[in-house]
Amino acid sequence: KVASASAADESDAADADAVPLSTWLSDTKNNDFEGSNNDSLIRRTTVAYGIVELLKCSKSKKLDNDEIRIDNFVVFVFKEPSRSWDDVKGVGMISSGMSLIIEEPSFLRDLLEDAD
Repeated sequence: KVASASAADESDAADADAVPLSTWLSDTKNNDFEGSNNDSLIRRTTVAYGIVELLKCSKSKKLDNDEIRIDNFVVFVFKEPSRSWDDVKGVGMISSGMSLIIEEPSFLRDLLEDAD
């Protein structure tokens, strides 16, 4: 998965819920997503990459502690994901109001369909 630099559109928000990052991490750890450690690792890495991209786009040159604390981020989770491990739509930074959509590259989509 890769993160798109485009801002999340409010009209797209109807199909996803905003979950605080701390809650999402706890749920990810507890659910273990049908026992697949690789899927869980991919999901967590994707979210981490999205957060780094948001921090890089932050308007302030120097980030303060309020901006980098875990409670300043949310994960947008699809209400009805197509696959159990592919439920992350994007991430958001509360203090700045910025968010981004995480997109799956077409080549990965094709590989996953062949695996099914």
